[in-house]
Amino acid sequence: MKQRFLILAVMVVTIVGCTSSQSDVQPEEVVNSAIEAWNAGDVATLKDLFADDAIVYFPDWGDTESGAEEIGAWIDSLVAEDFVIEPEITEVEGSTVTVVAKVWANPTRELGIAPLVTTDVYTIQDGKIASQTSTLSEESSASLLAAMTPAIGTVEDLVGAWEAGHWVLEFTERGGYRVRPTSSSVAMVAGEFWFEEGELHLRDRTGGCSQNEVGRYEIQGAPGDSFTLIAISEPCDTRGVVFIRQWTWVSN
Repeated sequence: MKQRFLILAVMVVTIVGCTSSQSDVQPEEVVNSAIEAWNAGDVATLKDLFADDAIVYFPDWGDTESGAEEIGAWIDSLVAEDFVIEPEITEVEGSTVTVVAKVWANPTRELGIAPLVTTDVYTIQDGKIASQTSTLSEESSASLLAAMTPAIGTVEDLVGAWEAGHWVLEFTERGGYRVRPTSSSVAMVAGEFWFEEGELHLRDRTGGCSQNEVGRYEIQGAPGDSFTLIAISEPCDTRGVVFIRQWTWVSN
């Protein structure tokens, strides 16, 4: 009987000791350990720092990683992309730690937009990360969106019909264009177009501009969506009046 009591006593002390050692870990220490592990590429430590039922949420694109398996795969993928985090501001309130940080990874390095700035909010329970919510700053979100949006830079990107107000602008696969009213099939202006060093070149065959007057434009927009022309050099004011507006994709 006495022996049983001693065994039970040892078990209780052991359990209480383990529990108190976990709860004694400060939330900021847990987050700092995670940051150090990210920068060291220490996958094992990172996985151990997240609770088995943890949730990682990314509001910018509505993705959620939950549980050890999904979060483990997420950690593996980021470490494989040489993920680095540099905290700038850390605030602690109870079990919640908020970190504003710069982050780098190979995809954003290749796009030329690294580092991005994120605000990461961690909830710590029993010495583990129970949840993490990561949100991009407005500037970083805009940079990422712009970098991931396909740009218009080839004849094929423009082929089809585009509309702006009462006008329709049609581009052909052979590099021709024509402008007509939405209410008519008769072209008011027709010509040819091509790209050189990322710039759109326009030359009229019919209309109010001489064939020697070639307009050069910067084009901002996405294929199959919309675009706006910004004149770089336009010797014919009449053409500029027609083309410098926002055009919206209609069909091909």
